[in-house]
Amino acid sequence: MSHEIRTPMNGILGFMELLTDPDLTEKEKLEYYDIMKRSGERLLNTINDIIEISKIEAHLVNIQRSRFCMACLMKEITDFFSPEAAKKGLKLNLHLEEPTLKVNTDLAKIESILTNLIKNAIKFTHTGEINVTLSRNQNDARKGHPADTLPEKSAETSYSQFAETSYRQFARPTICLTIRDTGEGIPKDKLEKIFERFTQAERTLNRVYEGSGLGLSITKEYVRLLNGTIRVDSEVNKGSTFIVEFPESELQ
Repeated sequence: MSHEIRTPMNGILGFMELLTDPDLTEKEKLEYYDIMKRSGERLLNTINDIIEISKIEAHLVNIQRSRFCMACLMKEITDFFSPEAAKKGLKLNLHLEEPTLKVNTDLAKIESILTNLIKNAIKFTHTGEINVTLSRNQNDARKGHPADTLPEKSAETSYSQFAETSYRQFARPTICLTIRDTGEGIPKDKLEKIFERFTQAERTLNRVYEGSGLGLSITKEYVRLLNGTIRVDSEVNKGSTFIVEFPESELQ
């Protein structure tokens, strides 16, 4: 955690000192101001994430249900991030298989879940596209198992493939939020750690990728609080697919 706070703080303090150089050009000053601004934003995001994790650990996070249009929320979020994706030459596509779906759940937490996953996809994708999909699954989302033949969870079950839930939950009708990208992908042996705090798998080897590593951890906790599940399928150099599912009964 200390690295996540010290790095942006050092960036701010270091460039503040550089700005005292009277020989700096206006272009250099603007570049330094921009670095300081981004460092400050990164530090603020880290602090906010730490506060949120602390609230979750202290069981101080409440569920505030309201009825809203899921498709409308997803369109608002993708519209917001479309310019950011376009700056990187990426297409951000929205697919609404359930365009009139109304749900009764915590809007702010659903918004946070989608925001974190879409930001993550944009951050680690350099070419291609990101597809965000809303769908309804009537049976097991992964293998089509009928309810009475679903396998029991075993010690070999990967939590990266199936986060803190039994297989049987997926035999029920579910609402599915899918974020699929054409990014770098995640090595198979790192998948089970991707939801841990301050973990970014192999991505931490390249400091181009910055962040507190708390976003996916918070996302996972929000999904759990809403009685849903989250899993990720990924292949290196081909991309990742994050799948969030909620039993339809939990959203009524």
